[in-house]
Amino acid sequence: MTLPEKQVEYKINLEEHLQELAINPDDSLYSRWNKTTGAIHKTAEETFGKASKKQPNDWSDKECQEATEVNNKAYVNMQQQSYTTASTVKYQEARRTEKQVHKRKKKQYENGQVERLEELGQHQTRKFYRDTSKLRKDFIPRLTICNSKNGDIITE
Repeated sequence: MTLPEKQVEYKINLEEHLQELAINPDDSLYSRWNKTTGAIHKTAEETFGKASKKQPNDWSDKECQEATEVNNKAYVNMQQQSYTTASTVKYQEARRTEKQVHKRKKKQYENGQVERLEELGQHQTRKFYRDTSKLRKDFIPRLTICNSKNGDIITE
């Protein structure tokens, strides 16, 4: 489906969901707001699907995911056993190995990128400089900032 078709579908579905709402005049403003926003979010999710906020890691693979799962299981185990010495040591070992795996994979990925850049530098100058600037830029996280009613700045 193209975007205009999706927009039409969204409008139709939203009208249906809003008509289905049972909003009583006795309901509070807060209650009516929650029902309306709930219908909007539900319609958007049904029509467009859910977007993930996951950042792409080109260097992460199955081995990294397995190490993370082992680390998470060791952490939950440590919490359930009330932070006993044995469970804490197992968690520390799992965390250390996870960090080592991630560090090794990231380094391999970066070395591969550098080799690719060296090949590009000889023949394709434009791509070389574009990719070099991508590598040099650090990750900049998005900040969600808004003002409260009092004028205070609120962040996540």
